[in-house]
Formats: sequence, structure tokens, C-alpha cells
Amino acid sequence: MLEKVTAHVAAVEEDAARIAACAVSLGLSEVVAAPKWHHLGVPRCLLEIADGMLGEATVIEETQSIKLAAYGREVNGIGPARKGKQCIKDCTIVESLLCFTEELRSRSPVNLVFLTSNKEDFSDGGSKPHADLQGDFARLAIQLSFNWGMAAHSLNL
Repeated sequence: MLEKVTAHVAAVEEDAARIAACAVSLGLSEVVAAPKWHHLGVPRCLLEIADGMLGEATVIEETQSIKLAAYGREVNGIGPARKGKQCIKDCTIVESLLCFTEELRSRSPVNLVFLTSNKEDFSDGGSKPHADLQGDFARLAIQLSFNWGMAAHSLNL
């Protein structure tokens, strides 16, 4: 896995080097410099953060009640569902999260972050949860994050 992360960081460094070269040609060389993140150990650091987050992850069993609640969301067009769009997987994710968090909150006040790249279905178009999810997220103290860095910060990793 470290090889994949290192390759990705190298690709980002190459993109940054091209941007820096353009900046030099525009006379902005003192403003933009190409980073050398691999020299700073960034790939290993990113992998350690991801491993730490995944180490805290819990696999949730999809129960019959979760399936029924997800189906109800989809049929009624309750976010993340939308009328006319197949959203059962997103609805199942939400219902699994809510069920898990209900159980968790009865035992522990730990930080909980829902990390997703799917802003379209899970957000209000900005940084807040979808309008239909805001009440449950607030009640259960679920934080929403769209990137690993913010999620890691929220979990104090």
C-alpha cells in the first residue's frame, strides 16, 4: 500500500512542479515553489493516518430493520434518497450509521465522524449534512467530513 501512496504523492509533486514552472515563466517564482513531500515522509505519514482511522472503523451488519428503514427512506424520498433516483445503497449506509450510533451513544461519548466523498447525496450542498439528516446528526453528535484530513483532525489523530 505504501507504494501506491508514494506513487500518488509523486504524481501530485509532478503536477505541482508543472505549476511552479508556469509560475516561473510568469515571473512569480518567489510565490510558487514545487513541494518535495516524499523527502518529508508524507507518504508514510498519510498511510499511518489512514491506518489509524481504519483501525478505529467498525463493520456494521446489515440487519432486517436497517434494510426496512433504508427502503422506507428510498420510497419516501427522504435524504439521501431523491425521487426518481436509485439510492438504496446510500440509504442503507445512513440507516446503518444511525443504528450503530444509537447503540454507541448508549455506551460512549466518543467522537464519531462520517467520512464520505459523496457531497451530492449526503450534504446540503455545502459542509453540513443533507437537510433530512441534520436532525439525526445533531442528536447523535455525528460529525460530517468530506476529506481525510478534516476527519483525522476531528478524531485527534
